[in-house]
Amino acid sequence: MAFPAKNSLLPLVFFMLLVTWGDCVVIKIVNKLSQGIDLKVHCKSGDDDLKDKTISFDKSWEFEFMPNIWRTTLFFCRFSWQGVSKKFDVYDGQRHDACRGVCEWRASREGLCTNPYPLKPDLFYCYPWK
Repeated sequence: MAFPAKNSLLPLVFFMLLVTWGDCVVIKIVNKLSQGIDLKVHCKSGDDDLKDKTISFDKSWEFEFMPNIWRTTLFFCRFSWQGVSKKFDVYDGQRHDACRGVCEWRASREGLCTNPYPLKPDLFYCYPWK
């Protein structure tokens, strides 16, 4: 059995890169602490520092990026309010395969909640603060 020539594999490799890479991800953070409490957020990756943002109650802030093809993109954020400070990875290329399009995080006093199932918009999973 003959193996295909190396040049015939290039289109397949290119197609695989397009399928796995190329989708922009939007991270949306919503302040659900309580009325009158602002949420301060500072998000970073290895390449980007998005600086401090202040989100009023029931408002949101979002940013977008293109994950790398090696699935090593990581965005982590520091969340603070009224003397409390917490850190959380809002995007990890190794575990956010289902995160396509908009990934919404709702910040509450108990933790961060997200919906990993776009077809079930009312189903949120919550991660308690550590």
